[in-house]
Amino acid sequence: MYVFCIVPEIITGLMTSGYGHCSFAQSWADIVDSPNVSTRYRSGGLGKRIVPGVYRVWLCDGYDTCHGGVLGEDMMCYVFNEKLQTFLPIGPNSKVKFVASGVE
Repeated sequence: MYVFCIVPEIITGLMTSGYGHCSFAQSWADIVDSPNVSTRYRSGGLGKRIVPGVYRVWLCDGYDTCHGGVLGEDMMCYVFNEKLQTFLPIGPNSKVKFVASGVE
């Protein structure tokens, strides 16, 4: 079974090409229960880019090297689809700028 999801333009405007192969399979419960949650992850709201009931928050993972970078040098970022309960890859933080410089 295939699930097709139409991604609103306001979110696709954030997306950087070449990261469709990336995935994040953990749940929010997994993230919260992670022993290194405070050093590995950063998250926040999408602000004016919120799509009510679908996309409200982003998550960046400092241990995810899917973007081709070196572990610890950049974070891979995702937006959370509330309807499908899945994370959509957006791109590395160096491109999407979710996490403020110096916080990583």
